[in-house]
Amino acid sequence: SVMLSELSESDLRRRLLQFCYAPKPIDVDGLNIDELELAAKASRRMPGVQPKPFESWFELDVFLRLVRKGYRVRPQCEVADKRIDLMVEGGMSRLAVECDGDYWHGIDQYQADVDRQRKLERAGLTFFRVLESHFRAMPLDVEQRLVAALHRQGIFPIGYTPPVTPASPSVAASKSEPDGIHSETEASPEVVKIEAESLVQRPLPLPRLV
Repeated sequence: SVMLSELSESDLRRRLLQFCYAPKPIDVDGLNIDELELAAKASRRMPGVQPKPFESWFELDVFLRLVRKGYRVRPQCEVADKRIDLMVEGGMSRLAVECDGDYWHGIDQYQADVDRQRKLERAGLTFFRVLESHFRAMPLDVEQRLVAALHRQGIFPIGYTPPVTPASPSVAASKSEPDGIHSETEASPEVVKIEAESLVQRPLPLPRLV
Protein backbone atom coordinates (compact mmCIF):
# COMPACT_ATOMS: atom_id res chain seq x y z
CA SER A 1 0.00 0.00 0.00
CA VAL A 2 3.08 2.27 0.22
CA MET A 3 5.40 3.16 -2.65
CA LEU A 4 9.16 3.69 -2.28
CA SER A 5 8.82 7.28 -3.46
CA GLU A 6 6.49 8.02 -0.54
CA LEU A 7 9.08 7.05 2.08
CA SER A 8 12.12 9.02 3.21
CA GLU A 9 15.67 7.70 2.88
CA SER A 10 15.93 7.21 6.64
CA ASP A 11 12.67 5.29 6.92
CA LEU A 12 13.20 1.66 7.94
CA ARG A 13 10.24 0.62 5.82
CA ARG A 14 11.98 2.00 2.72
CA ARG A 15 15.08 -0.09 3.45
CA LEU A 16 12.91 -3.16 3.91
CA LEU A 17 11.16 -2.60 0.58
CA GLN A 18 14.49 -2.02 -1.18
CA PHE A 19 15.77 -5.31 0.19
CA CYS A 20 12.63 -7.12 -1.01
CA TYR A 21 12.93 -5.62 -4.50
CA ALA A 22 16.64 -6.47 -4.81
CA PRO A 23 17.75 -8.89 -2.08
CA LYS A 24 21.46 -8.80 -1.32
CA PRO A 25 23.22 -12.08 -2.21
CA ILE A 26 23.88 -14.24 0.81
CA ASP A 27 27.30 -15.62 1.59
CA VAL A 28 27.69 -19.24 0.50
CA ASP A 29 30.12 -21.75 1.99
CA GLY A 30 32.02 -18.98 3.76
CA LEU A 31 32.57 -16.97 0.55
CA ASN A 32 32.27 -13.21 0.88
CA ILE A 33 30.27 -12.03 -2.12
CA ASP A 34 31.40 -8.39 -1.79
CA GLU A 35 35.07 -9.42 -1.89
CA LEU A 36 34.45 -11.65 -4.91
CA GLU A 37 32.74 -8.74 -6.70
CA LEU A 38 35.79 -6.54 -6.11
CA ALA A 39 38.17 -9.24 -7.30
CA ALA A 40 36.13 -9.81 -10.48
CA LYS A 41 36.29 -6.08 -11.32
CA ALA A 42 40.09 -5.98 -11.14
CA SER A 43 41.72 -4.42 -14.20
CA ARG A 44 44.27 -7.24 -14.55
CA ARG A 45 43.02 -10.77 -14.08
CA MET A 46 45.93 -13.13 -14.49
CA PRO A 47 45.12 -16.80 -15.17
CA GLY A 48 45.58 -19.02 -12.16
CA VAL A 49 45.24 -16.29 -9.51
CA GLN A 50 41.45 -16.22 -9.35
CA PRO A 51 39.83 -16.51 -5.87
CA LYS A 52 39.44 -19.98 -4.42
CA PRO A 53 37.71 -22.37 -4.91
CA PHE A 54 37.02 -21.22 -8.50
CA GLU A 55 39.11 -22.82 -11.20
CA SER A 56 38.91 -19.84 -13.59
CA TRP A 57 37.81 -16.22 -13.80
CA PHE A 58 35.13 -17.34 -16.26
CA GLU A 59 33.67 -19.64 -13.62
CA LEU A 60 33.63 -16.76 -11.13
CA ASP A 61 31.85 -14.48 -13.63
CA VAL A 62 29.05 -17.00 -14.18
CA PHE A 63 28.79 -17.56 -10.42
CA LEU A 64 28.39 -13.83 -9.72
CA ARG A 65 25.72 -13.41 -12.41
CA LEU A 66 23.61 -16.11 -10.77
CA VAL A 67 24.21 -14.84 -7.24
CA ARG A 68 23.28 -11.27 -8.22
CA LYS A 69 19.90 -12.58 -9.36
CA GLY A 70 19.33 -14.19 -5.96
CA TYR A 71 20.16 -17.83 -6.71
CA ARG A 72 21.94 -20.07 -4.23
CA VAL A 73 25.08 -21.36 -5.95
CA ARG A 74 27.70 -23.74 -4.55
CA PRO A 75 31.03 -23.60 -6.46
CA GLN A 76 33.08 -26.77 -6.91
CA CYS A 77 30.36 -28.92 -5.39
CA GLU A 78 31.30 -32.57 -4.86
CA VAL A 79 28.79 -35.18 -6.04
CA ALA A 80 29.62 -38.91 -6.02
CA ASP A 81 33.37 -38.21 -5.93
CA LYS A 82 32.95 -35.84 -8.88
CA ARG A 83 33.27 -32.06 -8.77
CA ILE A 84 30.70 -29.78 -10.42
CA ASP A 85 31.78 -26.25 -11.39
CA LEU A 86 28.60 -24.59 -10.10
CA MET A 87 25.66 -26.31 -8.42
CA VAL A 88 22.51 -24.16 -8.31
CA GLU A 89 20.05 -25.27 -5.63
CA GLY A 90 16.45 -24.34 -4.94
CA GLY A 91 13.42 -26.04 -3.45
CA MET A 92 13.77 -29.78 -3.94
CA SER A 93 15.83 -29.53 -7.13
CA ARG A 94 19.28 -28.58 -8.37
CA LEU A 95 21.05 -27.90 -11.66
CA ALA A 96 24.70 -28.62 -12.45
CA VAL A 97 26.30 -25.77 -14.42
CA GLU A 98 29.55 -26.63 -16.19
CA CYS A 99 31.73 -23.76 -17.45
CA ASP A 100 33.60 -24.80 -20.59
CA GLY A 101 36.51 -22.41 -21.04
CA ASP A 102 38.25 -21.61 -24.28
CA TYR A 103 41.44 -23.36 -23.17
CA TRP A 104 41.57 -26.86 -24.66
CA HIS A 105 42.60 -29.50 -22.12
CA GLY A 106 42.98 -32.28 -24.67
CA ILE A 107 40.84 -35.15 -25.95
CA ASP A 108 41.47 -37.28 -22.86
CA GLN A 109 40.10 -34.62 -20.48
CA TYR A 110 37.15 -33.98 -22.80
CA GLN A 111 36.24 -37.68 -22.88
CA ALA A 112 36.58 -37.90 -19.11
CA ASP A 113 34.18 -34.94 -18.70
CA VAL A 114 31.65 -36.57 -21.05
CA ASP A 115 31.81 -39.89 -19.20
CA ARG A 116 31.42 -38.14 -15.84
CA GLN A 117 28.38 -36.20 -17.04
CA ARG A 118 26.69 -39.33 -18.41
CA LYS A 119 27.18 -41.15 -15.12
CA LEU A 120 25.69 -38.30 -13.11
CA GLU A 121 22.81 -37.87 -15.56
CA ARG A 122 21.92 -41.53 -15.08
CA ALA A 123 21.83 -40.77 -11.35
CA GLY A 124 19.20 -38.06 -12.02
CA LEU A 125 21.34 -34.90 -12.19
CA THR A 126 20.56 -32.35 -14.93
CA PHE A 127 23.40 -30.42 -16.61
CA PHE A 128 23.66 -27.03 -18.31
CA ARG A 129 26.92 -26.24 -20.11
CA VAL A 130 28.13 -22.68 -20.72
CA LEU A 131 30.68 -21.97 -23.45
CA GLU A 132 33.04 -19.12 -22.60
CA SER A 133 33.08 -17.78 -26.17
CA HIS A 134 29.27 -17.61 -26.17
CA PHE A 135 29.21 -16.05 -22.70
CA ARG A 136 31.71 -13.33 -23.63
CA ALA A 137 29.92 -12.51 -26.89
CA MET A 138 26.30 -12.67 -25.70
CA PRO A 139 26.14 -12.71 -21.87
CA LEU A 140 22.45 -11.75 -21.69
CA ASP A 141 21.46 -14.53 -24.07
CA VAL A 142 23.37 -17.09 -22.00
CA GLU A 143 21.83 -15.72 -18.80
CA GLN A 144 18.29 -15.97 -20.21
CA ARG A 145 18.84 -19.56 -21.36
CA LEU A 146 20.30 -20.51 -18.00
CA VAL A 147 17.45 -18.89 -16.05
CA ALA A 148 14.92 -20.68 -18.27
CA ALA A 149 16.66 -24.00 -17.54
CA LEU A 150 16.54 -23.24 -13.81
CA HIS A 151 12.83 -22.45 -13.95
CA ARG A 152 12.16 -25.72 -15.77
CA GLN A 153 13.84 -27.47 -12.84
CA GLY A 154 11.68 -25.57 -10.38
CA ILE A 155 14.61 -23.48 -9.12
CA PHE A 156 13.88 -19.81 -8.39
CA PRO A 157 15.77 -16.95 -6.69
CA ILE A 158 15.72 -16.70 -2.91
CA GLY A 159 12.50 -15.04 -1.75
CA TYR A 160 10.83 -15.40 -5.17
CA THR A 161 7.31 -16.81 -5.42
CA PRO A 162 6.24 -18.03 -8.90
CA PRO A 163 3.10 -16.23 -10.10
CA VAL A 164 -0.12 -18.23 -9.97
CA THR A 165 -2.04 -18.15 -13.24
CA PRO A 166 -5.75 -17.66 -12.52
CA ALA A 167 -8.01 -20.33 -13.93
CA SER A 168 -10.53 -19.39 -16.60
CA PRO A 169 -14.20 -19.08 -15.49
CA SER A 170 -15.17 -22.29 -17.28
CA VAL A 171 -12.35 -24.23 -15.61
CA ALA A 172 -13.15 -22.74 -12.21
CA ALA A 173 -16.84 -23.62 -12.61
CA SER A 174 -16.04 -27.20 -13.58
CA LYS A 175 -13.84 -27.58 -10.49
CA SER A 176 -16.38 -26.10 -8.07
CA GLU A 177 -19.43 -28.03 -9.31
CA PRO A 178 -20.15 -31.77 -9.37
CA ASP A 179 -20.10 -33.65 -12.66
CA GLY A 180 -23.24 -33.17 -14.71
CA ILE A 181 -24.30 -29.95 -12.93
CA HIS A 182 -23.79 -26.61 -14.67
CA SER A 183 -24.17 -23.08 -13.45
CA GLU A 184 -27.00 -20.91 -14.72
CA THR A 185 -24.56 -18.83 -16.76
CA GLU A 186 -23.64 -21.91 -18.79
CA ALA A 187 -27.24 -23.05 -19.39
CA SER A 188 -28.45 -23.01 -22.99
CA PRO A 189 -31.30 -20.65 -24.04
CA GLU A 190 -33.64 -23.64 -24.45
CA VAL A 191 -33.02 -24.83 -20.90
CA VAL A 192 -33.56 -21.33 -19.52
CA LYS A 193 -36.84 -21.02 -21.44
CA ILE A 194 -38.17 -24.34 -20.15
CA GLU A 195 -37.20 -23.46 -16.59
CA ALA A 196 -38.95 -20.07 -16.90
CA GLU A 197 -42.13 -21.65 -18.25
CA SER A 198 -42.18 -24.14 -15.41
CA LEU A 199 -42.40 -21.23 -12.97
CA VAL A 200 -45.59 -19.82 -14.54
CA GLN A 201 -48.58 -20.62 -12.35
CA ARG A 202 -51.24 -22.38 -14.41
CA PRO A 203 -54.89 -22.89 -13.32
CA LEU A 204 -55.73 -26.36 -12.09
CA PRO A 205 -58.06 -28.38 -14.39
CA LEU A 206 -61.72 -28.54 -13.31
CA PRO A 207 -63.00 -31.89 -12.24
CA ARG A 208 -65.10 -33.71 -14.82
CA LEU A 209 -68.60 -34.78 -13.86
CA VAL A 210 -69.36 -38.38 -14.65
